[in-house]
Amino acid sequence: MLPSSVVNYDWYRPRIRFVRVPRTSLDILGPFESKMRALVGEAAEKSGRQLPDDPSFVFMPVHELQISNIASKFHDVEILHPDISLQALAQSSIRFANRAGLTSLSDHTSFPRTVLIPELPGYSLKLAVGVKISSALRTVSHFTANFGPRFSMDIVPRLHHDPKILSVEREPASAVYHSDNPELAKHLTAILREEFEPEEGQALIVCASLLEMDHAGTPSGVPAVEHAFGLDTEEKRVSFLDR
Repeated sequence: MLPSSVVNYDWYRPRIRFVRVPRTSLDILGPFESKMRALVGEAAEKSGRQLPDDPSFVFMPVHELQISNIASKFHDVEILHPDISLQALAQSSIRFANRAGLTSLSDHTSFPRTVLIPELPGYSLKLAVGVKISSALRTVSHFTANFGPRFSMDIVPRLHHDPKILSVEREPASAVYHSDNPELAKHLTAILREEFEPEEGQALIVCASLLEMDHAGTPSGVPAVEHAFGLDTEEKRVSFLDR
């Protein structure tokens, strides 16, 4: 669980930190290593700091709130200087929002593990965060990390579907800490996912957003989309979805 002191943390704009992991301690699928090396290179250049140069290590991105877990659980992992970091944007899975009257993290209903980084165009990153929400830790299992790239490479190309109707966001690469203990491995995992790019004139609606409610500054029990767009009648809501 996170300490209560981070209740006011900016969940929408987390910082992504980086660690160095011996290649022998990781299970890697797809072009993960090259993508992350380029990403951490941009972070180092922005910070003016020099990256350690050792080809036997791989750079892993981690959520900044996961740093203490990494330090306590993985003794062969080197945490890079906090200046070598990048600003990210949480995806729509940030479902807890900043609820009015929120006093503890146990009030949260979800936690954003998937983020967008401007320096990584066309992709999103799914990262482990050792935060317990109800009965589940918001980590990423090694099963999930291994399945996505294999499914994307072996199954997606064989699917028979109309790409104008169905688009599949593939997961071309992943890395997970190699351990016989899955409860340990799930704390140091990252998945690289392709980000769907809408065509000109195309509108996207995240289905879960239609049920979001109780954000700070909004009426209790009123979905945020209704409040934001003034959809205070059934006719307006139907028109909104039709459009």
